[in-house]
Amino acid sequence: MDYRATESRPKSVYRHSSELGLWMGLYLFLMSACLLGSIRFQPLVLLIFPLGLGAPVMLYFLLRRVWRQDPSLHTFGAVWLAGIWTFIFGSLICAILTAGWILLLEPDFVSAYAAQSLATIEGSPLAGQYAAETARMRSMIQSGALPSPMQFIFTMIWSTAFFGSIISLFIALIFKAKEFKVKN
Repeated sequence: MDYRATESRPKSVYRHSSELGLWMGLYLFLMSACLLGSIRFQPLVLLIFPLGLGAPVMLYFLLRRVWRQDPSLHTFGAVWLAGIWTFIFGSLICAILTAGWILLLEPDFVSAYAAQSLATIEGSPLAGQYAAETARMRSMIQSGALPSPMQFIFTMIWSTAFFGSIISLFIALIFKAKEFKVKN
């Protein structure tokens, strides 16, 4: 994929971010799919942590490609903004795919996941230490106090965008430090 502008003027940071957001969204959906699939195959949940650690690496490589091709992105603010918008666009794409999965394949995902988590906690050797938490969890499941699928998805969008902005800050600092090191 060529990130250079096809016209005489360079692409805006938003255009770059929307194109990068597609790839970030697919990566984020891979994490989401592991969570959603863990209802049927529990070990999938173990992949979420390493994939989460890979998200900053993914963002770094996406932004590095644009950094090399577009000199207008060589400011701290532009890189940070590109990272933020990449995560926002990515989280929206991930949310659409996740909503499709939940609404079409797993409409009771939230309650099923809570019930599965409760069963896992109660089956552990340390279950007695979590009696208050398990009682509260059982009460929430029985009273229907769990979030709806759409509340789950909107929370996912906001939390991903928030953490993406923090990650983007650090990635932007890395790019500026590398630029400073090259200049001096």
